[in-house]
Amino acid sequence: MPAVPGCGGLTTPDRSAQNIAGNAVPKIDNALRITNLYGDVYPGDLVNGQGMIHIVFRSSEAYDFARWVRRHATQDEAARGHQDAAKS
Repeated sequence: MPAVPGCGGLTTPDRSAQNIAGNAVPKIDNALRITNLYGDVYPGDLVNGQGMIHIVFRSSEAYDFARWVRRHATQDEAARGHQDAAKS
């Protein structure tokens, strides 16, 4: 696929992936604020054609985030998470 002019050699799908990741950043930041957790959220590089989003927490906030997820996960979601962990 040809590179998009003026986009640093990125192809159209790469540019789209970066745009999607960039558009998700404020939504993720808002979701974190709803949980009363604050971290730095920013778009990252492309990995396998997917735009990455980085969330940086201090270690105490990371533990708080994990506790929040466990508290709000349904039993089915929690069971699925345990199955996934056992596979890896």
